[in-house]
Amino acid sequence: MKNLYTWVAALLFVTLAISVMACTSASSAGTVTVVDRPNIHAVNTNYMGYRAPLRPLNFIKLPVGSIRPEGWVRKFLELQRDGLTGHLGEISAWLEKDDNAWLTTGGDHGWEEVPYWLKGYSSLAYILNDPKMIEETKYWIEGVFASRQPDGYFGPVNERNGKRELWAQMIMLWCLQSYYEYSQDQRVIDLMTNYFKWQMTVPDDRLLEDFWENSRGGDNIINIYWLYSPYGRCFFARIGRKDSSQHCGLDSVDLFAQLAQRKHCPMFP
Repeated sequence: MKNLYTWVAALLFVTLAISVMACTSASSAGTVTVVDRPNIHAVNTNYMGYRAPLRPLNFIKLPVGSIRPEGWVRKFLELQRDGLTGHLGEISAWLEKDDNAWLTTGGDHGWEEVPYWLKGYSSLAYILNDPKMIEETKYWIEGVFASRQPDGYFGPVNERNGKRELWAQMIMLWCLQSYYEYSQDQRVIDLMTNYFKWQMTVPDDRLLEDFWENSRGGDNIINIYWLYSPYGRCFFARIGRKDSSQHCGLDSVDLFAQLAQRKHCPMFP
């Protein structure tokens, strides 16, 4: 028995020595450089980041569904699909489709809960390329398109103190981003364009003034940036100025003068 222990100890020592030598060899084959931030001047020819005058992104988010998971990652995503995430619509009162605020004008439930759930559910559907989940996702997305109003507003209408709330719409915009990345459906661009045009009609002192939507104003801004980057239309910059004045300290009428001076908003140069 003593000899067995000796052989086991020797084998472990040899294995450890080989591992250390391998690591040393691998580390000497290259160099590691510490930088304050990633290079933002290199041009990404595959995926679009923010266009000028916005500050380039440190990292560019890949379109949802462009990476197909394998191994244990896919297994865990499948567990989500087969578990609560994939079946929440069967048990949640907030996702009940009858009289749902995202499917019916004047609906009485789900205005906030639906987009929270759909944001994760839809991305899971695209990543796994699951036909049943994609079909369910499209059902809700079509409800969003059907909710469009002539003035550009969309989704449930919740009014407080004589103004429409924007909270639920901010969350649903993320869902629309992901859907566009998956489908390239032009209706997403049209809806978002008209919605932000509508926001331009809201007086500055009434835009994002409530506590909850004000605290989430950054979501509104990022969706504006996402829409601005590939299209670059002037009014996107203007509505971005309105939002930024609420959340980034930009209070000048001339947004681009502020940008040039590298002031306040961390997303800008």
